[in-house]
Amino acid sequence: MSGKNIMDHEFKIQTLKATPAVVGTAYAGLTLNEGVALLTGIYIAIQIAYLIWKWRKEANSFKLLEHRPNLDQSRNHRSREHEAE
Repeated sequence: MSGKNIMDHEFKIQTLKATPAVVGTAYAGLTLNEGVALLTGIYIAIQIAYLIWKWRKEANSFKLLEHRPNLDQSRNHRSREHEAE
């Protein structure tokens, strides 16, 4: 292939790769910058929702740990009962 054909082929490949993004934003009536801003906002909202879920899950697991009896105390209590017998 000649140099011009290779460049033409590369241009066509790159154009096909960008087509879905351009067509999607054009169909929605958005420019590419607006589409990127919109998707960034959605991504940030998803990250915030995930962090809130994760923090609530961790807080609930800490609450469960607080209510669980301490194993060392229960072992000491059992050994004292056994000694009293």
